[in-house]
Amino acid sequence: MGTGGDESESCSQLICRLASDDKMRVPRSNVRFIGAALIAAASITFVDCGDPKAQPTPIALTFNQSVYPLPSSLAIGSTAATEVTISNDNQNAGVNFSCAPASECGTFTPASTGSNVPSCYQTPAAVPPGGTVTITATSATDPTKSVSSPPITISTIDPVSGCTP
Repeated sequence: MGTGGDESESCSQLICRLASDDKMRVPRSNVRFIGAALIAAASITFVDCGDPKAQPTPIALTFNQSVYPLPSSLAIGSTAATEVTISNDNQNAGVNFSCAPASECGTFTPASTGSNVPSCYQTPAAVPPGGTVTITATSATDPTKSVSSPPITISTIDPVSGCTP
């Protein structure tokens, strides 16, 4: 084995023999240093790999009220801009806009946008059943994450065109 030992010596016998050899002893201060280095390396490895039980931060959606405040009421045939801020979406897939009551609530142009990209909402041509609509933005990455507006009253007063995103 090149150590001057018996060729039939097992690995465990070789390790024991080397450990008892005075030339192979490591000073106690070096052992502490080596131990600390091994602990640091192990910590970095665990941090780098991540905790398998850790959950990713969930996607969060909010209407950007400071740029495009949601109106409390709109006239039929009116337009209004809306914008959603998306947090923690590592795919940057954006949102899909929808409204309720379905097929009687209006349209969005574009119907899908990225974070902080406005969409133009156009109210329906007639007052929907119940007189209100709700705007919803749903994450394209995780459809279980969405944000909805409070009910917006739709009235028959003169339409306003205020969408200039």
